[in-house]
Amino acid sequence: CSSDLLDEVVYLFSSDLCRSLYALYESSVDVKGISAYRFVPPAKVFANVSENPDNAGFCVPPDNCLGSGLLNVSSCKKGAPIILSSPHFYQADPKFVTDIDGMHPSKEDHETFLDINPLTGMLVRAAKRMQIGRAH
Repeated sequence: CSSDLLDEVVYLFSSDLCRSLYALYESSVDVKGISAYRFVPPAKVFANVSENPDNAGFCVPPDNCLGSGLLNVSSCKKGAPIILSSPHFYQADPKFVTDIDGMHPSKEDHETFLDINPLTGMLVRAAKRMQIGRAH
């Protein structure tokens, strides 16, 4: 893998998350004999504004930011009280994992990723992993 590849970034918009985000190159993978580059959104993308000030615009309503790893999408889902996170609060504030019995976050089972063929630019495999919660 060349050092240039380590700096590769894929920018995207997720209508489920109601926001733009980015994924960073993580590794080269093989998908049923097809070479691909795996891109993964870093934890910083979903970090609380105190950890990542760039996320201030995603606090809805303004100045009401949730903990790291949680995203309030109510305003773009017609007011439905929806909070999104990665399953088992993967990469979220550790307090969510310890406060709720049965949470066992794991990279292998709960990480979102994109596997892109470097020759064609085609997406050959992806996993969008989300957990839906109800805001109160």
